[in-house]
Amino acid sequence: SEKGGRVTVTYDDSEILGNPKSVTQVTFTLDEPHVVTVIRSGAFSSMFIVEEGRHNSGEYKMGPYVLPVAVYGRRVKNSVKGGVGIIELDFTVELSGSDTQRTRMKFTLS
Repeated sequence: SEKGGRVTVTYDDSEILGNPKSVTQVTFTLDEPHVVTVIRSGAFSSMFIVEEGRHNSGEYKMGPYVLPVAVYGRRVKNSVKGGVGIIELDFTVELSGSDTQRTRMKFTLS
């Protein structure tokens, strides 16, 4: 959806993650399409920013525990205008000293 200069893509990823009632939002402003925020809610939730070529910090919540995450944006490609286009994210996440994990996401809006 697009509202007030902000685009938000929301999807249910419960089945993919095995995390009941897990919903992920990918959001950005039209003024800064290269800065994308990822927010996941559910039993395990997280929030972080992906920006190409930049390190950002975020958090991962497991019940009462909150762990810091380090995120490095390898690539952000965002061609969304007028609610149509493609968002591609390629980033690495390190969760509180664990091995770095690479994630790639692609959303096609039509």
